[in-house]
Amino acid sequence: MQGNRAQQNHGGSNNSTRRPGGGTNGQQPEPNRANEALTLDLQGFRKPGEKTFTQRSRLFVGNLPTGVTEEDLEKLFAKYGKANEIFINKERGFGFIRLETRIIAEIARAELDDTTFRGRPIRVRFATHGAALAVKNLPDFVSNELLEEAFAVFGQIERAVVIVDDRGRPTGKGIVEYTSKPAARKALDKCSDGAYLLTAFPRPVTVEPMEQLDEEEGLSEKIINKNQQYHKGRG
Repeated sequence: MQGNRAQQNHGGSNNSTRRPGGGTNGQQPEPNRANEALTLDLQGFRKPGEKTFTQRSRLFVGNLPTGVTEEDLEKLFAKYGKANEIFINKERGFGFIRLETRIIAEIARAELDDTTFRGRPIRVRFATHGAALAVKNLPDFVSNELLEEAFAVFGQIERAVVIVDDRGRPTGKGIVEYTSKPAARKALDKCSDGAYLLTAFPRPVTVEPMEQLDEEEGLSEKIINKNQQYHKGRG
């Protein structure tokens, strides 16, 4: 998994595994001391051309102590770079924060989840993606790129992925993540009549809301088998 590889790369720069506050394994330091420790080399956790500050890098932070502010949450996550969205529900004790990339968010989640903040163990999870759609009945020759192209007519897309099995074969399912809920709703409404065709291939896809995201990278143009059926379907 990308997050695991990223954590290994980060950990390799130290002689011992650090918790957010600069302590070692077996300790539970206060994570609000993270800005006193070395910050991440954030350049190493960005892919060329990667979209930043997307819904996929948005974290839910729960079990927050009473009185925590947006500024406190920003300081707690300062080690992981600048955030462009911070929200606190003071009455219910939870908040959201959006970091620059998915990998950086994965590192933050791994390091901060279940650590003690002002006497309380906080929970850090990935937030539900409110503009994600599950696409089914995809032809085998549809790639990530073609899926994105087909659904981009409804709005700006963060990610489009064709789900493959453990052998790299397409499963007929995919994920389309928009940057906004209105775009996702527009796509959902258009496809609800069962007549939306991605290609000339007479096989309408089905679309439904999706809350849990699949982490597969999908089927890209670089690895797809461009046989005669593929070219015929794309025509």
